[in-house]
Amino acid sequence: MGAFYDLPMVAIAATLQQDLWEILSPATKSIKVHRIQLHQSNRTTSEQLRISVRKVTGAPTSGSSGGTITPAPKSSLFADPAMTVERNNTTRLSGGTQISFPDLPMNIVGQGLDYVPSREGSPIECAGNERIVIGLETTPGASTIFSGNVEIEVVG
Repeated sequence: MGAFYDLPMVAIAATLQQDLWEILSPATKSIKVHRIQLHQSNRTTSEQLRISVRKVTGAPTSGSSGGTITPAPKSSLFADPAMTVERNNTTRLSGGTQISFPDLPMNIVGQGLDYVPSREGSPIECAGNERIVIGLETTPGASTIFSGNVEIEVVG
């Protein structure tokens, strides 16, 4: 068993399609995504949005125009995972070899998204220096304030 971390995103406005999280695994360790949570706090009009999950290998060009996230350990016993996590890149990741998982539907008003891949079979995994990218594939009808979290395990 590895070390568990949260990758929180709090109150970020989105008006266009973007990479919500771009997670680059540590060079010598793998990561497993155990949970993806996403909700909005400012919209009252129902709208269906598509969320994508991609594993990216090779030498892609990282996204830009967003911010960074410092992984938050679930225990004080877990060391700094030495990994890069970006959020809300409006210039999206390109290139590399991309493997897409089925899109996740999210109703913008209501329950939001709470996806636990291990309930569906097994966690989403990637090896050292590979990426997991979680993207907003639908342009919201109006500016939307998103908050969420990705729970990961770093193994190795």
